[in-house]
Amino acid sequence: NAEIPYIFHNAEYLEASFIPGITPELQDIVSGAWVNFAKNGQPDPADWPEYQGHDSKIRIFNRQTTTKNIDCQELMDAWKDMRFYED
Repeated sequence: NAEIPYIFHNAEYLEASFIPGITPELQDIVSGAWVNFAKNGQPDPADWPEYQGHDSKIRIFNRQTTTKNIDCQELMDAWKDMRFYED
């Protein structure tokens, strides 16, 4: 929920003021990724390829936005038995 103001490039929204370090440049990057995703199905095809599972590249939005491989298998194993709905 906290990212919504940045997706729509509206950091003046009340909840956005609680997240420190959000710069206009970072707002542009986050909003641009969402716009690209809505238009093309990929937020940044050149540097952030389509999700392929636990070993996919992850985008880290920060002072220096990066895209890198992070082994998420341990995290995914921890969540695999969680059921948030029933079939």
